[in-house]
Amino acid sequence: MARVLPFRTFVFSALSRATACFRPAARDKSQAIKRNWQLTDSERSAYHFALLEKDSEIQAVDERTWSDLEMDLVFARLDKAITPLGAQYFYAFLKTPQPDPGCRKENVRVCRAFTSNPNRAQKLSAALAPLNRDAAAGLSDFLFRTKLTVPKGSRIFYPLSAISVLCPFGMFFSPFFFWPSLALWILNIVLHCRFNSSVVRHRPSLATLAILLKSVPAIADSIQSLELPEERELSEAAPVAIEIRKSISKTLLLFSGGDDLTRIFKEYLNVLCLFDLCSLCKAIEAVKRERRMLGEIFRIVARLDACRAFSAATSESLVCAAEFTNARALEFTDVYHPLIPNAVCNSIRSDGNSVLLSGTNMAGKTTFMKALGINVLLARTIGLCFARKAILPDVIVKTL
Repeated sequence: MARVLPFRTFVFSALSRATACFRPAARDKSQAIKRNWQLTDSERSAYHFALLEKDSEIQAVDERTWSDLEMDLVFARLDKAITPLGAQYFYAFLKTPQPDPGCRKENVRVCRAFTSNPNRAQKLSAALAPLNRDAAAGLSDFLFRTKLTVPKGSRIFYPLSAISVLCPFGMFFSPFFFWPSLALWILNIVLHCRFNSSVVRHRPSLATLAILLKSVPAIADSIQSLELPEERELSEAAPVAIEIRKSISKTLLLFSGGDDLTRIFKEYLNVLCLFDLCSLCKAIEAVKRERRMLGEIFRIVARLDACRAFSAATSESLVCAAEFTNARALEFTDVYHPLIPNAVCNSIRSDGNSVLLSGTNMAGKTTFMKALGINVLLARTIGLCFARKAILPDVIVKTL
């Protein structure tokens, strides 16, 4: 059976057969931190879709190829992220081939830094632990896709809140202040009922964002001495992280702690004096102003977790950095399928436009083709392959 290999496209066909025999290998039982979250399909793809919406020129892996190569199972096998952020980034990682060779080399360098420095990888895991929660799964949508808005005319909330607090004190001097106070409270109740629901929905995401920003110094400290650019980038983002976290923390402080009676009293104050509406609007405005930088912080932290996850998943596996060439030559030495435990390694070399792959039924032709497709895809995304040596042109993987 001939398989065509044009210079820019690596085509596989008939890969949808015999898929039932592939299952993810057993997950590494040594993973120190147990996950407290589970991503839905939409949450898993959230960061990937955000990238596609931001840059329409991104050439993502098509769904047919992704399904035929069983990349969902490959993702499940390799995904050892501590946080939902890392898992979302890693999924986008695998779905988005990198056209820039420099990016692939940097991916390899970061993954190998964690592989060769397990103590630093462990410190990073500990620094990421506060984000090991379900609520962190919605942070990608909040920062990249959600339209953050505050009610029109929200600036009037602040003087109304201040006057609502000060006016009742006038009743100690004159009963006249009772009626303005009552009118203000009624107006505030109406405003609270009208607008509070539109901003209170962001409260869980703001709380998770505060946790992310609080973790930035510990994450930067955990990768010291690895000479990674992410350390410098986190240090540069630290002032913004501190400023936004303070704004969010003041907001969340209004809703936390106390017994039942205290919480009821706080709720009445929030309704009558617009404390929650004002503080949430202020926090959302602060996030809107620094949304680009906050997105960068998300990307850096998620990338570190994803690279650490890949290095943890392949720490005991045979992997190599892919070498790309401008020639047509494609060469794999001791390549194997990552989903098959104790897989038999094979080698292949091709200098032409096509490859003839033959053999008896059940000899492993489909498995070998899938192994080639998966490893070519990994080479173009992460830059690493499950092989002893990999030399290949910068081809596109596609199944028919």
